[in-house]
Amino acid sequence: MPPDPLWIVGWDAFVSVLVAQFDPTSPACFGTWRARPAHANGQPAIAGYVRRSGESIYRPQVLNVFRIDEGKIAEITAFSPEVFVSFNLPDSL
Repeated sequence: MPPDPLWIVGWDAFVSVLVAQFDPTSPACFGTWRARPAHANGQPAIAGYVRRSGESIYRPQVLNVFRIDEGKIAEITAFSPEVFVSFNLPDSL
């Protein structure tokens, strides 16, 4: 995920990364997250915002674009927060 290139294969690996990022006791935790729905090239997407410890504003972190195949998420492509302006997403929450 931005800002570091990362390739995750499989449900178990994906969940373990998410658990670490959302668990406030984990060293991998970025902070408190909020999500906002979006679309990119006709595909569903989620804009992720994070509020770091000691801050009051949620700042853009990642735009996740989902490729759906047979009603299931087949692939997630993550984009850095610089693309938020192109999708008319707010620069903070």
